[in-house]
Amino acid sequence: MNPPKSVANLRDILKKSIGRPSLGLRKKIETVNAIKVDRSIDEELVSEMRRYFTQDVERLSGVLKRDLRAEWKWS
Repeated sequence: MNPPKSVANLRDILKKSIGRPSLGLRKKIETVNAIKVDRSIDEELVSEMRRYFTQDVERLSGVLKRDLRAEWKWS
């Protein structure tokens, strides 16, 4: 998303006057606006999914002739 033209012009003048290609404002704004979310998955759910999909992973491993359990670090 780009700023309004008047803000972009002011930004360009400021960047030229201080001799920097970027002010780093976009990154700072994105950081401030970001919401930190815990994306960890409960270990019990991971175990249940592994049990549920084991046969599918084994069949796919056979089709691809690759050991997907080892590649995906499944125990």
